[in-house]
Amino acid sequence: MKRIFHFLFFLMLYTLSTHSWAAGCIDKTMNVTFTVPEITVPYGTSTGAKIWDSSYLTDSAGVNTTCGTSVFNSIADYGNDTGLTTAEGCHIYSTNVKGIGYVITFGPISARYCNEFAPPNSVSGSWPTFTNDREMALYITEKPESGTLYNGQYTHLKVEKTGDIIFNYLVSGGVIHATQCLLDNSNVQAKLGDISSNVFKGVGSASDSYDFKIGLTCDGHSNISITLNAEKSGETSDPTVIALTNTGANDTAKGIGVQILYNSQPIKLEESIPLISTEGGSQELLTFSARYYQTQEKIIPGEANSTATLDITYQ
Repeated sequence: MKRIFHFLFFLMLYTLSTHSWAAGCIDKTMNVTFTVPEITVPYGTSTGAKIWDSSYLTDSAGVNTTCGTSVFNSIADYGNDTGLTTAEGCHIYSTNVKGIGYVITFGPISARYCNEFAPPNSVSGSWPTFTNDREMALYITEKPESGTLYNGQYTHLKVEKTGDIIFNYLVSGGVIHATQCLLDNSNVQAKLGDISSNVFKGVGSASDSYDFKIGLTCDGHSNISITLNAEKSGETSDPTVIALTNTGANDTAKGIGVQILYNSQPIKLEESIPLISTEGGSQELLTFSARYYQTQEKIIPGEANSTATLDITYQ
């Protein structure tokens, strides 16, 4: 019986000793999260361009050490070294989203970006306290695609001789929208000019139309569709007629609305319509037209302006 008690006591000592060694020379490990917002990458953004930066972040919390002079290792846990570096010399690591790379640096502002604490570096020195100073940035590494960044641990800083982890750096959020097409003009005016009420022949009749073009350049195969969004006219049940701006005002015309057409067909509001497929590499000219449409038996002359948003979708 005495012998069994001795054996159990030995195990307890061993367990306590192992735990004490693991604590090493730091008082705690800090998990630090970068929250990445939703990011839209403009069409044609060049390789190496920075598309987002957390800015330099710091707070009073930190990790106390009794390590003395030691080697500290900065290690990238996620992705691979792309072979690209920033202008400051930081290694850019890949993410799970094609064409998007990251850099995480930490250390005092006097030595930051890019400093010895950025992966894959090691530095020797003595720091009684590591303050929570950090920064993250995202870069273009090749033609980007859309996606959501992996949410989890990306890098850590550890003490080489004990294996103690001082900081774990994690990422949350990060929806990337890679723009594959570019509009030549995001604001288009269709000037119909002065039109006599005599051109209208009754409810459902229309004026001559005015053509306008929108140039679209894509860098690869894309299926293009559109959705017309605007305030629907309250003077007709026709789902293609847009209300005039300032409807009801004394100087606003009455009895007419506006239609936008594609291939001579009025476009229904808030309905996605497929247009074309493009292989990319050249500009596509999308031709639309605008016209007035009679909504009531009596037309009262006045200002007849209207505003609409044409959402162009590609996939």
